[in-house]
Amino acid sequence: ISFGAILMNFLPVLLIIGFWIFIMRQMQGGAGGGAKGAMSFGKSRAKLQGEDQVKVTFADVAGCDEAKEEVGELVDF
Repeated sequence: ISFGAILMNFLPVLLIIGFWIFIMRQMQGGAGGGAKGAMSFGKSRAKLQGEDQVKVTFADVAGCDEAKEEVGELVDF
């Protein structure tokens, strides 16, 4: 058995281990961690606004007037 044959047998295993180490380092998020990790893709950073903070009204939105009226009725409901 040659060295090349042994290397070809272990190469896929080494690639998988290297990929796993790369993913684990990415999940750590580098210095300080934070929300940049690979597993944070499903976490929302949305913020709730109070009614006094609403800045966009139906008058500000361009579009079909009938559709805006129907959506306005849903909002009022």
